[in-house]
Amino acid sequence: MSQVSVVIPTHNRSHILQKTLGSYLNDPCVLEVIVVDDGSTDNTLKMLEENFGTNPRVLVCSQSNSGAPSARNHGIAKVSINTSHIFFGEDDAFIDENAISILLQEMEAIKADIAAGRLVPIHSAEAERISPAVHISKSNPVNLNFMRANFKIDTGQPVVVPFVHALFLAKKWVFEHVAFDTAYFGNAYREETDFCIEAVKHGAKVVYCPDSLLFHIEAKQGGQRRITRFEYEYAILKNNWYFLNKHYDFLKTKYKILTPKVCLQGALVVRRIYLALTKVIKSV
Repeated sequence: MSQVSVVIPTHNRSHILQKTLGSYLNDPCVLEVIVVDDGSTDNTLKMLEENFGTNPRVLVCSQSNSGAPSARNHGIAKVSINTSHIFFGEDDAFIDENAISILLQEMEAIKADIAAGRLVPIHSAEAERISPAVHISKSNPVNLNFMRANFKIDTGQPVVVPFVHALFLAKKWVFEHVAFDTAYFGNAYREETDFCIEAVKHGAKVVYCPDSLLFHIEAKQGGQRRITRFEYEYAILKNNWYFLNKHYDFLKTKYKILTPKVCLQGALVVRRIYLALTKVIKSV
């Protein structure tokens, strides 16, 4: 049976992590959960010691505040030699029962190297872990001509995609060739997209598997929310431009993208302004 190491980077979210961490331990294929504390200033380490300190499957390691990509790389270096796959969790997300096992089964069935499930947004860790009522969509969840993705839809079956979201499972061989790029700063926008595209360049097959359910809590503090709103938006735009400069030529050749690089960046700028204005209007 394949064994999975789960890597969870965390920063100042002890109150949420305390509720989400157990869900990763419930999956029978999980060998260990490695929590990387990225320089938290709250009681994260104390909470982990008090609640999971006696659990041999939980490994806690710390680093100075260096960002999510660095924390993920730190966790990768700590995985057991018995691990065959690595799954990346998040402190503000929990997984449904057997979510990772389902990903393993579907990866094996379609010979994939990276897979991620359907990401369901919720408001709190107390929300029920049930599949929301959605219709089956035959459209691909990723549209490269707009550089947009919708990983909430139910495609009815696994779909090959160029990239997935941050909560993904990958075969261990991928990490022999690809690491998370620490140039993605602040909120690390596009870090997982970058990782997947680098993996594709090395021959990896990436799939979206809607039968595996993952739940993302809409947390308003800690993690990537530790920076100001201006810094958050600036990081999105700068990280996206860095990503496009790094991968656009490859994406254009492999996937026949028609939208010019500068237009993709311009569309993101317009979208971020629109979302910011929408929030202002709603708050009035």
